[in-house]
Amino acid sequence: MAKKEANKKDISQPKPVEEKGFELIRWDIPTKVFVGICVFLFVIGVAGKFHFSHSPLWYQIFGETSKMKKAVIWGKPHTIRSDEWLVEVPHVLSQSEIGYPLSNPSIGPKNSVVIHGMPVVDLMTFFRPAQFGFLFLDVERAFSFLWMFRSLGCIIVLFLFFKLLLANNYLLSIFGSLLIFFSSGIQWWGMFCEAITGSCAAAIFLIYILFCKNKLVISVSALLLVCFTFGFIVTPLYPPRQVPIVYLVFFLTSIYIYINFSKSIIFENIVLKSIALGSAFGLFVYLFWYFYSINKETIEIVFNTVYPGRRISLGGDLPYSKLFSEYFWNFINPEKLPAQWANICEASGFLLFFPIIFFHSLYNLFTKRQNNLYVIVLSFYIIFCLVFMFAGIPEILAKITLFSMVPPFRLTYGFGVINLFLLLIYLNAQEYRRQKFDLKTKLVVLSFSILFVFVVSYFTNREVGGYFSIGQVLIISLFFGTLFYLVFNSRDRTSLIVLISLTLLFIAPNAIINPLSQGLDYILKNESYKAIKSIVQQDKSAKWVVFGNQMIISNFVKTTGANVFSGVKYVPDMKYMHILDKQGLNDSVYNRYAHILYMPYIDGKDTVIFNLAQMDLYSVQMDPCSPKLSEIGIKYFLFTYQPQPSEIRCMQLVNSNSFLIYQRTN
Repeated sequence: MAKKEANKKDISQPKPVEEKGFELIRWDIPTKVFVGICVFLFVIGVAGKFHFSHSPLWYQIFGETSKMKKAVIWGKPHTIRSDEWLVEVPHVLSQSEIGYPLSNPSIGPKNSVVIHGMPVVDLMTFFRPAQFGFLFLDVERAFSFLWMFRSLGCIIVLFLFFKLLLANNYLLSIFGSLLIFFSSGIQWWGMFCEAITGSCAAAIFLIYILFCKNKLVISVSALLLVCFTFGFIVTPLYPPRQVPIVYLVFFLTSIYIYINFSKSIIFENIVLKSIALGSAFGLFVYLFWYFYSINKETIEIVFNTVYPGRRISLGGDLPYSKLFSEYFWNFINPEKLPAQWANICEASGFLLFFPIIFFHSLYNLFTKRQNNLYVIVLSFYIIFCLVFMFAGIPEILAKITLFSMVPPFRLTYGFGVINLFLLLIYLNAQEYRRQKFDLKTKLVVLSFSILFVFVVSYFTNREVGGYFSIGQVLIISLFFGTLFYLVFNSRDRTSLIVLISLTLLFIAPNAIINPLSQGLDYILKNESYKAIKSIVQQDKSAKWVVFGNQMIISNFVKTTGANVFSGVKYVPDMKYMHILDKQGLNDSVYNRYAHILYMPYIDGKDTVIFNLAQMDLYSVQMDPCSPKLSEIGIKYFLFTYQPQPSEIRCMQLVNSNSFLIYQRTN
């Protein structure tokens, strides 16, 4: 009887919850809410023409600082972001004015606009997600789409990729996406995030093709895989940023497939998956062949320039202080920082946590405990990057790995991202979370962490000439030493929450680096813009040149759709430069990507003088009435100063309301 009661009691007990099987991205309510909020903000941002460009500075250029302050909703535009507001924005507007062609002589010869990621109306644009907006939206909303994709698109993709890698750990996935995106290295180099977005999205869709059971999802993933892979490569084509990230995503994806490999999952719908992968590969090959065939000449020109040219980097020349510069981030600003760091953009980076993870991994190794496969592979990758940056590698290895195209000072950004992926995977890895440590071990780790950061900070400060005070070095040591300890002790829920909170608090000020503003009125409604555009519309094929020591004005004239000979050229126009320099004696000066200034110099001999001011800036001194400019076809001359009569002897005044604009008469 008792036995029967016991059996009855056993049967009545709740059954153990069965372990869930393999799962891709879990679209639970929190995930839908987070992604939904991001998508909602994306749509509102595009509809309202909001963006994070520094281009409101154009108000300041034309003496309307009060308007600039009103136009910026939050943050502050920074002049140091000149590659964006001074170059990219005018070139986007130039493309818009002339119908998004593959070739725009104002930007450079051949197909310069394509290899530098400018918007074009072409088959390729359908496979460049960041530029979809230029296919169907007005230029202001398309510009907004570009920025929303760079920001919210990056956050969404990172969040979803982390959900895959971290087995749907919601908290860490949000933390990882925000930590990477709001790092100063991303915020001060806004276009870098496109490489991260494209590569991580491609990895997600590849994994879905292999592991998903839904036939529609498999088919759509194949198409999106092509889009993001192709978009990653060509928007823009910049190996120093792309190569390190390619390896990172390749390693992560390969390990994910290896760990989760299951014949029953992989081989389900194998015919459809094979067709999807084969079609995706075939389409990608065609697109890449198409891209290369129409840009072959342009690429060859770029490879044969002095700058950037065929970069052959073997590494080994990175200043030590650059690696851990982010630790000092709250003690510098755009106007005040060590001279060795050049400017705030070059000083920016990512919080580095790899030392404490290395320490724990070695501890596990010597105590014969298990290490996580992701952590092992990424640790070796980080060691390779460290060797490359500080010691250098053999030329054959550099070429095989393509690191020959990655200068060490540019690798620091990819290195920072690799390090943060390592951190998030470590925080989630059960191999480290299930370990318990006594108080003595914790105190040793805390002391070691503070001492390690102090040594790093001390030598960093010494290399920048003692720019920071000993008090600041001690604050950094205590703060980051504590963060290191919290990483090590992250199995404790309280330590993990404190770690996440302090880290996000540290990077929170970076959220206003890129100002939020609306529209492009500061250019499109500018009176000077209207005056120049009225001339351009009446004489669309005419060539322009700007004389004066203000390189920004040439780029401003481009916004009207004018064919401008001066200003930034992505690719040198050697055909016309050889007219100015028939003997080719100054080839090393102008055979480069550069900002180009034209200045007056009249000696009665039609002399042309080239002066290289910096790697990407040179000036040309010559007679504005030189027959050489007539041979090039220059018709309109804009002067940023009051020209002397001898400078305009061959011209007549066309407009003096905004700038002094002359037309050549002989």
